[in-house]
Amino acid sequence: MKPTLGYSIMRVSVGTMIFLHGLFKFFGGEEEMLKLGNDFSSLIGVSLFPLVMGYFAAGIQAVGGLVIAVGSYFRYVIPAVLSTLVVAIVVLLRSGEPFSHYSHPIELSLVLTSMMIIGPRLKS
Repeated sequence: MKPTLGYSIMRVSVGTMIFLHGLFKFFGGEEEMLKLGNDFSSLIGVSLFPLVMGYFAAGIQAVGGLVIAVGSYFRYVIPAVLSTLVVAIVVLLRSGEPFSHYSHPIELSLVLTSMMIIGPRLKS
């Protein structure tokens, strides 16, 4: 088997899943965007424009997922997507959620960090 093909499949599938995760947040409407914005606001201590922050977070995930899948501007977009995952992890930890709820964003953060180090493509 070719490692480059396997890595490409991983990059495209992880990017697509991140894109869909962000896209479906938009379907949650204003209520979902306010929740996202308030989560971020509670973390940084700034409560200005939570609705805008919610749309921004969902947009980072949707656009970031597409960029990861395509492999362009890869190392620039992964830190932005990672920032949304860090917010999710901290919010879930603060709310006392069980490990099963915050393990997924931790796992995805590790995968994205590894992908950022490797780059968009393996050298053959």
